[in-house]
Amino acid sequence: MVDSTTTASEHSAHREGAAQTVGAGSSAETTAGLGAMVLALMALVGVLPLILAAIATIASGAGLLLEGAAVTARYSELRLETASRRPAQVAERMVAMLA
Repeated sequence: MVDSTTTASEHSAHREGAAQTVGAGSSAETTAGLGAMVLALMALVGVLPLILAAIATIASGAGLLLEGAAVTARYSELRLETASRRPAQVAERMVAMLA
């Protein structure tokens, strides 16, 4: 027999972790994106162009990686919320989330 209080607390802990991942991911994405933009502009001006362009590319990749983690956390939370709903309702919620 499954204990419903344990399941509810597990869902609650998962949601809190997902919310923290989404929040941290958004801040880190912004920071990585701004850093890449500043480095790329400095490279365009002529300050160590090859080195700064390479670092800007790495920062852009890190931002994309963090975005992937945030989207995964959002999807995981959405999947828990919509476990008992019809597929059409889940699709509507996903479209709203990504918009």
